[in-house]
Amino acid sequence: MPFISKTLSMLALLPFAAQVFAAPAEFWYSHGGAAGSAIADLCRSFNAQREDGDRLHCIRQGSYEQTLQKTVGAYRAGIGPALVEIYDVATPDMLLGGATLPVEAIMAGHQRAYSDDTFLPALRRYYSDDHGALAAQPFAASTAVLYTHRNALAAAGISEPPATWEAFATALRALKKNGHTCPVVSEFSPWIWLEQTSAAQGTEVAVRAAGTERYQFDKGAHLRLMNDLAQWTAEGLVVHEDSTRSGQQALAFATDDCAMLIDSTGAWNIVHSTLKSDIDVTALPIYANTQRRTNAPGGSSLWVMRGHAARDYRLVSEFLAFVLQRIISWCSVPGPATCQLLRRQRHGCNPQAESRRP
Repeated sequence: MPFISKTLSMLALLPFAAQVFAAPAEFWYSHGGAAGSAIADLCRSFNAQREDGDRLHCIRQGSYEQTLQKTVGAYRAGIGPALVEIYDVATPDMLLGGATLPVEAIMAGHQRAYSDDTFLPALRRYYSDDHGALAAQPFAASTAVLYTHRNALAAAGISEPPATWEAFATALRALKKNGHTCPVVSEFSPWIWLEQTSAAQGTEVAVRAAGTERYQFDKGAHLRLMNDLAQWTAEGLVVHEDSTRSGQQALAFATDDCAMLIDSTGAWNIVHSTLKSDIDVTALPIYANTQRRTNAPGGSSLWVMRGHAARDYRLVSEFLAFVLQRIISWCSVPGPATCQLLRRQRHGCNPQAESRRP
């Protein structure tokens, strides 16, 4: 999204005084459904004990893309939010745009500094600027994982969820031979089959050389995976979600129509909705005899926009601290973002998911 980066850079050059927003502080977010309801409840709880003039106005703006576009337009018009939820894809644009303030500085300036172990290390690195300061507060963190039905695998003679793509292919064919019409379901999303699989494999998808940048996913492990995926699909081993009864991959897996699912950790709430007890959650497979690397974080984060009054930033810092405390209560919706939440989840939140956690 180079046009967004350029737009934000241009906005940062506007006279600062012209950008001081007089309207009540607003928080714009993108989530709908269960996550959206949880965010709305979060806002209501935060505002419940506050005076009318000291409340944060929380407004859903639509999809991730719509929220980003509206934020750019509103900032230019001088009516933007003090805090906004932005999806992971736009993180580089937000970091380079010059229209935001580092969240770590905002929190420290209001005596709410983050402790060193507040966030999972991978998330802290992902959302930090060139100086190592946290630019945005991780919010709805997610990554891609492999969901499997233990009973379906066992019936096909498979004792463990596949950890390699070779074992994955073996499991697919064993499930098909055992009569399973949907060994694995997928929506063929590039963020999983390109970004996440390449990250886990440690394969570069782009390179910079001699002042130029170019994609490089047409060779190596990713090309191999695409060829394998094409073969599995041709054999009817990988089923597109549109071909399932529900038309939605997480539901197709949750209802036992499909034996395996590659999806976001954010799908757990749907996967767990049927209270199945044989569900395992494991890391994405990699090719045998290669080294596993860390998945790339996904989801969204909370960014503090420039141009607001001191009272707005004080209010934002209080809300961000409140979010860190309350997010534990809905860890089943997006997935854990903080070290405290990960420890809590391992011992008290969705223990059924802990048989094999990536």
